[in-house]
Amino acid sequence: MFRSSKARWLMAGTVHGYFSEGGLADRPYIYEVTTLSANPNFYNLLVTVRQPTAPSTNAAGDFFPLADAELPLGPVCFSALVSFRPSAVSEIAAQEMSVQSRFAGILGSRPLTEWEPVPPMDIAGIVASLGTDLVGTFPAVDMKKVDLSSYNEGKPLHERRELLLYRLLAPLPASDPDAHIMVHAFQADRNGLLMVGNQVGVGFNFGRAASLSYSFVVHVNPADAVMEYGEDQWWMMEACFPRVEAGRAIIMGKIWSPKGVHVATEYQDGILRPAQRRGEGKGKL
Repeated sequence: MFRSSKARWLMAGTVHGYFSEGGLADRPYIYEVTTLSANPNFYNLLVTVRQPTAPSTNAAGDFFPLADAELPLGPVCFSALVSFRPSAVSEIAAQEMSVQSRFAGILGSRPLTEWEPVPPMDIAGIVASLGTDLVGTFPAVDMKKVDLSSYNEGKPLHERRELLLYRLLAPLPASDPDAHIMVHAFQADRNGLLMVGNQVGVGFNFGRAASLSYSFVVHVNPADAVMEYGEDQWWMMEACFPRVEAGRAIIMGKIWSPKGVHVATEYQDGILRPAQRRGEGKGKL
């Protein structure tokens, strides 16, 4: 995460990102960061990301050498507006009832460690083939998925929920709250739009899912976003699905601390389409 020497006391406040091109695994991502505003109460950066037009100079592909950054670059594949802000006194504070309280019965039905692992790729057809006990290699956190099938049964899409539990795999320095915020942001996008596909019934007929825009807003001061390391330090993401239409889908995720504090909110928009039969959609974008 970028912070200038004049902004070291600021914490990440918002990220609004846009995915404009697909990425290629055989070359690095090159980030360019520009300061838009150095207002001490609302520091703003523009981040643009591109990839070289040619594969890495390291044919083995086990790492990307610095020389790759000198290759001609292609179009912007990702851009983001990122803001930082200082800590502030909470003269007014309001939030809804915590997810721990609203789902106390389900969460209390078993120890949190006994829920199934979050699937590496949460598409119903793949999970049915590979099983529910496959542990992914997502970095930084151990993740579990609460079974809400009974809760969601019969409900319209906008009333359904997914609950994901996560905790640190190893201690992360509390002196760098931005690192903790990035962990929250990355785990929120672990399966993102794939969960919407399952909820609308295309999990066994999955065609395409791709993020178009991603927003992450932190509501609290730095200390409240820091994750403690421990067996019982489970954070939760509560996901809901407000809208699906015209080949697009929305997922919104609320990040809850183990103490029931609504720490951040994620909002993602993207493409979601079922698989097409051969010949369908031919000649169309």
